[in-house]
Amino acid sequence: MRTPTQAAHQKFSMINRHQSSVNSHQSSVNSHQSSVISQQSSVISHQSTVISHQSSVISQQSTIKIYAIRCSQRR
Repeated sequence: MRTPTQAAHQKFSMINRHQSSVNSHQSSVNSHQSSVISQQSSVISHQSTVISHQSSVISQQSTIKIYAIRCSQRR
């Protein structure tokens, strides 16, 4: 038969194993969260690049329209 001290040690040992498992799972969650944040940052960066390209296209279209107006006025 176990003594109260042995029973307490066994209980604490079980609690510690469970806490280690929880900590390991939390580390996995944190790692996954970091990965998600990194991917979101990459998406935001790509979106910024797309917006920049769109702005460039709009600017070029405006330039083409100005030239087209000037050419039509010369005729």
